[in-house]
Amino acid sequence: IDEEKSKQLNVKDFLSPEDDEKNYKVVTFRPCPKISTYIYAVCAGEYKEIRCQNTYNNIPMAFYCRESLMPYLKDQAEELFTAHIESIKYFEKFFNIPFPFEKVDGVFAPEYNFGAMENVGCIVYNDKLIFKDKVSFIRSSRRLHIFFHEIAHQWFGNLTTMKWWNGLWLNESFANVM
Repeated sequence: IDEEKSKQLNVKDFLSPEDDEKNYKVVTFRPCPKISTYIYAVCAGEYKEIRCQNTYNNIPMAFYCRESLMPYLKDQAEELFTAHIESIKYFEKFFNIPFPFEKVDGVFAPEYNFGAMENVGCIVYNDKLIFKDKVSFIRSSRRLHIFFHEIAHQWFGNLTTMKWWNGLWLNESFANVM
């Protein structure tokens, strides 16, 4: 976030006359590296945040979910942050390339059509991956597989992207094999 630039902007410039400016905040971001448009994410909603306290290589990490799921996410966050961290360590060693982006957040979106999507810096997960009850080893393992798969895409799919959609099978196959 470019704090200095954000201070120069007036929230009133972006609102209708009937909007209450106390309910809004203007945030600006540094320019991002060139990436494929299909791995760019915009998430909107009343999400609650939990930040990773013990990051790896100073890579910021946070998870976001609806308020009603936050008690469950708090109980599972350590395991899920560990999944992100251990996946990053593995792929850094495997590819001999450091994590290629500035952060890796996870947004648990309601009614999301897929298990997850590997956007740069913001992996969107189906919020069914926040478990409300005790689950089987298989279900828990499947969730970790999804996390590992999405982190794999940060290198193979995001850092390097197929030329056209007919190459998507290679991204997905590689992430599954990894």
